[in-house]
Amino acid sequence: MKKNIVFISISLGLIMLLGIGFSYSLWNISVSQDTTNLAESKCFDLSITNQENNISLDNAYPISNDKGKSLTPYTFTVTNTCAITTEYSVNLEVLNNSTLASKFIDVMFEGNINLLSSYDNTDKVNTSSLESRKLTTGILKSKESRDYSLRLWIDYNTTLEDLNNEIKSFKSKIVVVGKPINYTGDTVFNFDYTGAEQIFTAPVSGTYKLETWGAQGGSTYDYYGGYGGYSSGAISLTENDVAYINIGGSGQVSSEGIYGGYNGGGSSNKNWGNFEISRQGSGGGGSLDNAGGGGGSGYIGNSLLKDKVMYCYNCEESNEESTKTISTTCNEETPTSYCAKKGNGYARITLVSVDK
Repeated sequence: MKKNIVFISISLGLIMLLGIGFSYSLWNISVSQDTTNLAESKCFDLSITNQENNISLDNAYPISNDKGKSLTPYTFTVTNTCAITTEYSVNLEVLNNSTLASKFIDVMFEGNINLLSSYDNTDKVNTSSLESRKLTTGILKSKESRDYSLRLWIDYNTTLEDLNNEIKSFKSKIVVVGKPINYTGDTVFNFDYTGAEQIFTAPVSGTYKLETWGAQGGSTYDYYGGYGGYSSGAISLTENDVAYINIGGSGQVSSEGIYGGYNGGGSSNKNWGNFEISRQGSGGGGSLDNAGGGGGSGYIGNSLLKDKVMYCYNCEESNEESTKTISTTCNEETPTSYCAKKGNGYARITLVSVDK
């Protein structure tokens, strides 16, 4: 009888424990939502259009820069087709079946002439390519486009010994690489002539392209003043850095003489037996009645500037880094990259990349 009582007591205890277990599990309820969670990406894409005049170096031979500049360029347009601001780079990838080294190839891109080997190496998109060189960077807002032109030729100083007396070939492709960035502000800032100092404050830390056009020299009744030179370079700026900008004014004629323009132009004096040539500031110079004043030029000697170059109208060229100069026959009243300037000077600052 005692054994049965013990058994019953244990059985009841187990049942109670099971009951507690079931009771607990009944309160552990799961419910799912009726609607759907959605995370949708915006479109992000770049396109290359308006491609014309593929470059062929078949039967090519070393040529001078003057002849290289006259070659028909390969032209193309980069467009941001979506709603996200993008930072991009234009790269030239040397294909794996190319046998002519990049140190023998001259590149004219965005008006600059350099050996391909002087451009920075960057990551290859086509893994089979031999190398990839970054030609330029830029920023495009939604639906914005930018036009480019490219010329390639064999450098004039290349010898048969450099080529091991062999037939060589050079094959390459333009590759555009882009990424979205968290910046929606202005990227281009223009400064026209005002006759006074102007101020630019960097909106974000990054690399900026600086472009300046000197003013035209004063003109007489019989002679035009020299056209203003064009200068460009890239510089790194930190957010809220300030730049002070003084746009040169062209030389002016009055009853008292011909006066140099604002910001550095030298003046003439009718009482003198000869005339003073302007010092080469960004203001255009004055002269007397028998000559036009010299056009204003730029200064690229600042060590903080990269990828720097000057263009002037029918002038002597230089390959020195601090005075790199290319002669041009292009002259425009509207500020045009790589062209000399008529009238007053001008400046443009363009954001080309944002610091990570």
